[in-house]
Amino acid sequence: MSVLSIRVNKENPDVIGITEVKAKNRVCSLNTSEFSIEGNQNYSIFSKNVENDQGRGILILVNKELDANEVVMSTQFQENLFLQIRTEQNKSILLGLIYRSPSTSDENNYALLDLLEEAAGKGHEKLVIMGDFNYQGINWETWNTNGENTETHEFKFTQKLQDNFLFQHVNQPTRWRGRDNPHILDLVVTKDENSLSTIEYQSARGKSDHSTLLFHILCNINLSLQRKKKLCYKVANYTIINEKLGNKNWREIIKPTDTVDENWQRFKKTLKEIEEEFVPTKIITIGRNNRHSFPANQETLDAIRKKHSLSRKVTGSKDQELRKEYNRIRNKVKKLTRKARKEYEMNIAAKAKTDPKVIWNYIKSKSTIKSDIGDLYSDPEDNKSVKITTKAKQISYVIFLAAFL
Repeated sequence: MSVLSIRVNKENPDVIGITEVKAKNRVCSLNTSEFSIEGNQNYSIFSKNVENDQGRGILILVNKELDANEVVMSTQFQENLFLQIRTEQNKSILLGLIYRSPSTSDENNYALLDLLEEAAGKGHEKLVIMGDFNYQGINWETWNTNGENTETHEFKFTQKLQDNFLFQHVNQPTRWRGRDNPHILDLVVTKDENSLSTIEYQSARGKSDHSTLLFHILCNINLSLQRKKKLCYKVANYTIINEKLGNKNWREIIKPTDTVDENWQRFKKTLKEIEEEFVPTKIITIGRNNRHSFPANQETLDAIRKKHSLSRKVTGSKDQELRKEYNRIRNKVKKLTRKARKEYEMNIAAKAKTDPKVIWNYIKSKSTIKSDIGDLYSDPEDNKSVKITTKAKQISYVIFLAAFL
């Protein structure tokens, strides 16, 4: 996570997809919030199988300036996560992340084929599916599989891509370990051959044996950057507020003979009037909150660049000396990033008394996440049908008032 945080804060990607976030032999449960980027609150986190005992877990982190909602697919493939990201003129991108275990069942393999067909038929302007598919028996230069057996899962997978006019863009090995031959296991699939820029093959995170793929989706997007008025309760004049509230005739405001809704409206109006008069406000921008960026000195950045360079050389080579050199610089990056993280956390701890808000923001970022409620429609199969607005806040207010009375 230390390496990822530094790279994210340096490159500022809009979307981050991560597979296999859980260790094979894990000894404790995980919380999705643990994968928030250090010192960077600009991302919403979507996850699958992270907080349960199923699968290896997958994550998508999305810049909060993008209008993204999770799309639940009807196909029951074990580890898939799809998001709809709105672009200009009511168009959208369907972005998918997939992890297929090499030891998965035949039933799950066939479900993957159905999932591809379902995603291709959704009708979005652009379709981008990325992930670790673990098909090492496919030659992506010729789109052929090993041998002549047409019943293999690799062959059926390539056929399904062609049947749905889908393109696969990764053409260099993305995984190697020890003396193994490098393979293309991580794929990026699109509906349009010209949807992506050239893919950049970067070094793995930490001790992972999979490359990091960096690419641009070519599209026009309207950022949902919003400005809103925020109440500054910290500097409010509570002495006057208490006096004003104490002078109110609450028997006239809250009447047992009236309905809960009528009492709530008067109660809310009374609080709002006092709030507007005695609580200062300020304008904030939603979606950009990078107040305390995770630090990285020049030595760390130089080591990461060298790791990228060696990764490109070692992926297509069996030179053991070159691989030893890569492992050496990999370990150096790990050491430097852990040191940077420790210094960052020590700096936050040192401000605990003078600026407690900093440390509580950090604790909150590691313990809770906010998941936005997606659009609800009267017809789940038609996103052009009438939207159903959520009443969650109004319902909670009524419950509170009923308890108060």
